[in-house]
This record gives sequence, C-alpha cells and structure tokens, in this order.
Amino acid sequence: MNRHPFSLLFGKEDLLLLRPEWRETMLLLAGILFLQGKAKVDGLFEAIIDHLPPAEASSARRSGINLIAAMAQELDVFGYQVPDPLQELRMSNETGKTQKKDHRFGGPWTLIKLDVLRQYLSAYTTALKKQAFELVYIDAFAGSGDFSPGSGESQQVGSVRIALDTPGFHRYCFIEQNSRRYRELEAIKQQHPEKQIELFRGDANQVLPDLLRTLSPKNWRGVVFLDPYGLNLDWTTLESIASSQLLDVWYLFSLSGLYRQAAKRMANVDEHKAAALDRCLGTEKWREAFYRKSRQLTLFDDPDIERFAEVDAMEQFVLSRLKETFPAVMKPLRLPREGAPLYSLFFAMSNPNRPAIGLAQRIAKHILEQA
Repeated sequence: MNRHPFSLLFGKEDLLLLRPEWRETMLLLAGILFLQGKAKVDGLFEAIIDHLPPAEASSARRSGINLIAAMAQELDVFGYQVPDPLQELRMSNETGKTQKKDHRFGGPWTLIKLDVLRQYLSAYTTALKKQAFELVYIDAFAGSGDFSPGSGESQQVGSVRIALDTPGFHRYCFIEQNSRRYRELEAIKQQHPEKQIELFRGDANQVLPDLLRTLSPKNWRGVVFLDPYGLNLDWTTLESIASSQLLDVWYLFSLSGLYRQAAKRMANVDEHKAAALDRCLGTEKWREAFYRKSRQLTLFDDPDIERFAEVDAMEQFVLSRLKETFPAVMKPLRLPREGAPLYSLFFAMSNPNRPAIGLAQRIAKHILEQA
C-alpha cells in the first residue's frame, strides 16, 4: 500500500506534530529536508495544511500555521520562501476563493524605518536637483509596494510607493524574487506610465551587481534601500555597491537573525549556518570575535566553545565590517527603540567625495536623531 511520505506525522486522532514536545523535532526536520531540496520542504508544508482541521477548529489550525511559520523562519537564512500557491490558496481563507494576500511583516519599527527613508529621499533629491547627475532609486528587496504590520491592521505605504511619491528621481529599479509580490509591482508600474520604472525578478545578490555595472559614476548618483529577509544579503553584494562609488545606502540589518544563527554553543552552529554567516558577514572572523572556550568542561573533559558576544558586540562587529568596505558609515539606529533589539538601520556611502560625504552625513544625522 502506498503511504504519504509524511504519514507518520499525522495520527488518527490528532496531529502529533502539533504537540509541544514535537516542535524541536519539526524544526530539525525542516532543515534536513531543505538539504534534500526545496520541493521536500514545500511537500511537508502542503501535507501539514492538508491535514489541518477546518476553520471552526481555529486553535489547532492556528497552531499548524504557526508551526509552518516557525520552520520557514529557521530556513530564511538560506533564502527559503513559502511558495505562492500555498500562501494564496491554502492559507488565505476557508471559502475556497483566492483573495489578494496582504504583505504582512514588521511592527511599529517598520514605520520608523520607512519614515527615515522618506525624509532622506526628499532631502537627497532636493540637495542634488541642480547637479548634472541622473538620479536612480534602487529597492533590492522591493516587496509588493504595500504592507500590513499585522492581522486586522490597515495597509501601509511601503518603500516602493514612498520612492515613487518622491519627485526628482529619473529611474526606479525594483528587485523582487517572490512571484506574487512581483505581479503587484507590475500593477504599480502600470499605474505610473510617466515614470521610468524597471522591474527585475530574481535574487538581489545576482541582479544588483549586474545592474550596477550599467551605471557610471560620471553620470549617475542614487540611493539603494536594502531590507532583506533575514540574512539573505551577501557581503559580496555590499562590496559591489561600494565599488560603484555612486550610491548612498540604507541597510536594515537583522540583529535577531544574526544572534539566532550564531547559536550560544558553537557546536550548534552547523556547517550550513556557518556558511550563511560567512556569506552575510563576508568573513570567517566572526568565529573568533563571537566565541571563546568556556571555563566549564564537558562530560569528556573538553572545554566547550560558547558565544560570549552579545547584541552590542555583534552590532559593533557589523559596523566595523561596513567601515572596512565603505568610505563612510554612520552609527546605526537600533530598532525597535525599546524591548529586545531586532534590527540595526545603517547608513553608508559609496561615493568617496569628502564634500558629498559631509553633506549626506549631516542630512542622515539630523533624520536619525529625530527618529
């Protein structure tokens, strides 16, 4: 008899995988399956949703969807995204009708981040309006143009629409890998036939360096907004931005992603997490910067290697790496302002011109102090 490959996870009476004692096992299973191919993970998620109880059993259904979200979050460092059909058809509602799914993410800090971007773009285009340069805005992880901070909350204008509402740019380049969000960007482009909007579907780490090679620092200046999912921005991409010598950079770095992947015990940082940290930070030096031998011995009388670096030291490490790469980098704005730190909003410049650096830093400093 043919059995579903995940049939052991689904009991006759209830879903074994929803039990609290199974949670760590399911997170580990997601990582193992990902190593066998993305399709394996997609299949597991589809099987979970197929076996979830109907809408009236809302508590169990929420638990299942939350489990999928937790497993997907564990994989976001590898660039995994839940497939569109799963998001739109299985998780939208119980009516069987496909509805437009809000792009949900963030919290109050998201509005602060976007307000900083809005103010800077306005000040930037004003400062350069009498210059002979063509101005480009690049959104490397563009999203859908709008977002909802949470369930039941109203739609908010995202970075794409903020840029389009800022006069002065001659060219807009939006990069998005997710097919559903890309389609929404296509709709936004049709709403603005008067603007030169270019859409790129793909991995920003591949698309952005190619795009920058088409721009000459003699003719172009611009702003790039980097708001990646998890740790999905490679350091080589930052190096290509620095080499362009024409872009101001706003980079929202995931502190929570960093200290989640850099586990407390070095033994828990497997080769895949280590490789992801190498790509994100552009170096292997984080190993000696974050970890050292513990004074306590293991059962085998060997000293364990533990992470001694906490959030401040880890943020400082990222700042120092950026300063090694860019001509100018400012102290970041940590978000949210209260509670557990999740992100650091960095401002950097690739243009080595000292007067330009001075002007940009004065503008950025004023905006960040008011944030």
